[in-house]
Amino acid sequence: NGTATILPQTTNTGNTLTRSITTELLDDGTILGSGRVGPSGQIPCGVLWMPNGEAIELRSPNQTEQRSVIPYGINRNHHAVGWGSISGDAFAVRWSPTGDPFVLDRLPDAPSNAFEVAYGINDFNFAVGESEYGNFHSAALWKPDGDAIDLNSLVESSDEWTFVEAHSITNTGWIAGV
Repeated sequence: NGTATILPQTTNTGNTLTRSITTELLDDGTILGSGRVGPSGQIPCGVLWMPNGEAIELRSPNQTEQRSVIPYGINRNHHAVGWGSISGDAFAVRWSPTGDPFVLDRLPDAPSNAFEVAYGINDFNFAVGESEYGNFHSAALWKPDGDAIDLNSLVESSDEWTFVEAHSITNTGWIAGV
């Protein structure tokens, strides 16, 4: 209708957001974005702004301390994906509509210090993203239970193709990436 809306800057956890940005908008008015929280406004956090005006903070997978989280994708059921930090390592994470984190499994051959991030999620909670460690990059698919699959393992071996990142997945299973 052309009316601008100022999004709330206090989250359901009582934190005040600074430098907020929005990244995705759903048809029902739900907005995915991020901001910064903490004493100096230096800790990145994810936020779901709900149509009722509530700002739901996407919590860190490290429940004992506030750590960085960055969301990238959301589905129509308000599940979001991105990455979260635990003890300095980055894990792919899926958040519930209430902001609760669920850490997705690492790829089977990935070392414990791999950087993993989920970029897209479909309405059945299949998520896609990447795993990076050293000079190795591989596109990843996470099933709803969190199990990780290297997308390169789903095609015949070839020197011509290496899937390094997956960015989106449709409800019918089509995956786009590089």
